[in-house]
Amino acid sequence: MDDEILVQRQDLIEVFKALSMAVVSLDRLGSYRASITQEQWEHEVADWTLKSDVTRKLLRARWLLDPYFSHDLGEDEMDELERACADLPYWRPPAR
Repeated sequence: MDDEILVQRQDLIEVFKALSMAVVSLDRLGSYRASITQEQWEHEVADWTLKSDVTRKLLRARWLLDPYFSHDLGEDEMDELERACADLPYWRPPAR
């Protein structure tokens, strides 16, 4: 596995912009939380998520980076990115 890979500058800029939009906005939403009710805050988060199209932008960022990694399967039947993401704490619906 190479420690360095060449990435197109424009791909990095687009990924950086998507990450910056998400991080700065979520930070601002977090700060705003103290000044409004929980219900208002939940509305603001949902509204921003939908209106900003953040999910699509982050999906595109992931799509832009994907080709730079090997997709050869290892002994565990996973590729490099699957292995790196295997233990991420993805959101799950609450147990009922």
